[in-house]
Amino acid sequence: MSLNVDREGTAFSFKGGMLPMTVMELTSADPERIREQLAGKLSQSPAFFQHTPVVVSVEKLNEPHLALERICAVCRAHKLLPVAVRGGPDPVKQSAWALGLGWFPPQEVRSRALESVAAPALEKDVEDSRDSEEEASPIPAGVAPVGSRIFRGTVRSGQQISAPVGDLVIVGAVNAGSEVLAGGNVHVYGALRGRAWRVSMATARLVSSVTSCMPNCFPGGELQAS
Repeated sequence: MSLNVDREGTAFSFKGGMLPMTVMELTSADPERIREQLAGKLSQSPAFFQHTPVVVSVEKLNEPHLALERICAVCRAHKLLPVAVRGGPDPVKQSAWALGLGWFPPQEVRSRALESVAAPALEKDVEDSRDSEEEASPIPAGVAPVGSRIFRGTVRSGQQISAPVGDLVIVGAVNAGSEVLAGGNVHVYGALRGRAWRVSMATARLVSSVTSCMPNCFPGGELQAS
């Protein structure tokens, strides 16, 4: 009886999860330069900008007084939703919190902190990568037309590989938590465990033709439509 009462009185619960997230890595702190580049990318591939949550990485900048509020406003004006900031000195961290954003430590710091815990998982990931490379078939003639992109290797969690124009050919595994996007078809010569998108100039559509040389590779992956 008390267990049922406890459940009814619970408004929420915390659960761990791994969500794919696009990282916007800044190499300039000038909001106007960022605006110009985003406008160009939006005109080329509008389906990439459908209120997509992004983590703004400032690890390559040395700007303690970053115009973070203006940069976030530019992102929102181009249908990107900043949810967190990665890297930067303490003033940047405080600015992120003041804007209601999360803050992540720089990637290399996080990697060192997780190294001892994640070593077994990383070793297994390397083994899976080698297995995928060994099992990958040669690319058939005519698969990649002009404007297409060929990526050789493992697409790791948190990574996004795209080919806005033409086909995208992945020679290797697409791990969980990663994304592959193409304006044409997506060819995966390895295990597809992440998400695959086919993108048109107007909408993001479900991938209609994903080829893979790996049997039973789709149950662990996701084919996404907006």
